[in-house]
Amino acid sequence: MSLLGCIGIGIWYWLTTSDYGKCLMVATDTYWMGLIIGLFCGNPAKGFQVAATIELAFMGVVAVGGTLPSDKKLAALIAIPLTLKLNLDLGTALAVAIPFGMLGSVINNTGYVINTVTHEFMVKCVEKHKYNQMYFWAYGAPGLIKLPMSVIPVAAILYLTCHGTNAEVVLNFIPVWLNRSLTILGQILPAVGIISCVRVVGSKKLVPWFILGYFICVILPDMSTLMFAVVACLVAVIIVSNMSEDAISGAHKVKDNK
Repeated sequence: MSLLGCIGIGIWYWLTTSDYGKCLMVATDTYWMGLIIGLFCGNPAKGFQVAATIELAFMGVVAVGGTLPSDKKLAALIAIPLTLKLNLDLGTALAVAIPFGMLGSVINNTGYVINTVTHEFMVKCVEKHKYNQMYFWAYGAPGLIKLPMSVIPVAAILYLTCHGTNAEVVLNFIPVWLNRSLTILGQILPAVGIISCVRVVGSKKLVPWFILGYFICVILPDMSTLMFAVVACLVAVIIVSNMSEDAISGAHKVKDNK
């Protein structure tokens, strides 16, 4: 991967963390990251597979109080080109993505701390009725501060690992036992993501449906994920419809009693 491409991915990550890029689905959606990077690397199918695997593992991550515990965007933007360049399997790719997700959390939280300084300037602008300058300190300054914080680490990591023969050096540097361990860890992480998602839902009534879905996947291994998703959506629609009808019937009964 060229230096220009590494810087481009670094700018892409900056867009995902700033207010300028959050309105763009292409900038923030993991699947689009996998597809576009895969197209540039000549393997869009595998790029999309890596993105879907990362999305599955991070699906239970919730930013409580605005504090991001792990950044799946940075994990995807680094792990996808690394996987395509080093020809890693999906399990290893996911295990490699996790530490970079934690790095993204550090970058984001550091940016929040620095923004407390720009907030003071914004308050002074409000007190002096300088509203044009207030817009700069609210949006412009935080974005400019985050630009080098986002671009430099991402570009440096990708350039040192994916440029020229560096990829072969990195691949040969990883011992067999570590590669195997990362593969096993990567196979476990999607299950952790699903369990975290179930815990976030927090309803015990949904646990039997989760178990039922698991056993259907085991009994019908040839059933595609798309077909299984269609069946799950139909079941959800039926349940919600019945719940709505019961609620309406209960409301009518209460009204009649009055």
